[in-house]
Amino acid sequence: MKNTYLFTIIIFFVALSVYGIVERFCHMRRLRKIPVRILVNGTRGKTTVTRLIASICREHGWTTYAKTTGSQAKMILPSGEEIEYRSPKKPVSILEQISFVRKAAAGKANVIVVECMAVSEENQRLMARHLIVPTVVVMTNAWVDHVDQIGTTELETVETLSKSVPKAATLISDDERFDVYTNRRVAPVTKELPDDYLELFPYTMFETNVHLALETANLLGIDRKLALDAMLKTNPDLGMDGPYLMNDMLIINGFAANDLNSAVMLIERGLEAFGRAGEGFITLYNHREDREFRLPVFATLCKFFGGRCQGIYIIGDNREKARRFFADHTQIDAKALEESAISWVEKNNKQRQTIVCLGNIKNEALELIAWLASQEQERTG
Repeated sequence: MKNTYLFTIIIFFVALSVYGIVERFCHMRRLRKIPVRILVNGTRGKTTVTRLIASICREHGWTTYAKTTGSQAKMILPSGEEIEYRSPKKPVSILEQISFVRKAAAGKANVIVVECMAVSEENQRLMARHLIVPTVVVMTNAWVDHVDQIGTTELETVETLSKSVPKAATLISDDERFDVYTNRRVAPVTKELPDDYLELFPYTMFETNVHLALETANLLGIDRKLALDAMLKTNPDLGMDGPYLMNDMLIINGFAANDLNSAVMLIERGLEAFGRAGEGFITLYNHREDREFRLPVFATLCKFFGGRCQGIYIIGDNREKARRFFADHTQIDAKALEESAISWVEKNNKQRQTIVCLGNIKNEALELIAWLASQEQERTG
């Protein structure tokens, strides 16, 4: 009886090993069927750049599948239709690339554009060598984030992110520090954009993201004018949607802008677009327990605006702790919101004021933006 049990266990593990070998062989064969494989990596802006590049490739006539992991994990089909592919009941796994590649290969994809979901050095390598094996890597930036897994300095961040770049891949990046790890870096050509081009987007768009997408188009031999037109048709990630006007309350969605320069630009553009340039605002800050290292950045941002930042309301994790930090480091009135952000907006949107949303586009913040987007859709039909 004991020998039979041991034999069964051995057979099980042998079968499992054989299955893994066969699955890896099939996965690599599927990848080889897709000639252009683009991995978008970096600290900020990955979702937007992924969407821009996918729009360009679709407009060019290529069968393009894209996958984002931003505010909402989406698969973008060749038709431009978006589907949520991740079950809320299942844990997030980097191995989800396998089913994505399977679907793209079955759809006879010419191009896949994948937002890198890897954080640790080991998973960066996994994306580069096994899961995507990109022919092109687009690196948005290398700012400090995920300090426990990527690094506490920008140089450590560059080193970790470089693991996602295979030797044979072309890297598109304006960061010379990656030259230590690859001799195939191409810097985006910052050719002047058409007049007021960025203002043509119905949401905030940053010039650096546009230049990265244009350089990718150039590398792939796609016409610049076609690329410029295609990008304007790109649907935003929910994290970049807005601003919203609820009665007389203007809500600027900066939850996804996690660096000082991007946040300042987004706030000023939002105010200007609604005729409120130079006016004051209240900050709604979504705090995450695992992102406490961002608090000093946003405290600096609030102080940068001086008296224009008229108050800070905290939602998310450890609200009281975040409130004390802002109060101590900004001398601006800070409050931990005791109700949901949606309830607070519903109660206070009759008076003229501007709310700037900052911090992180997760959990309660995502619920707020999804609700605001649905309200806007109902209002505009």
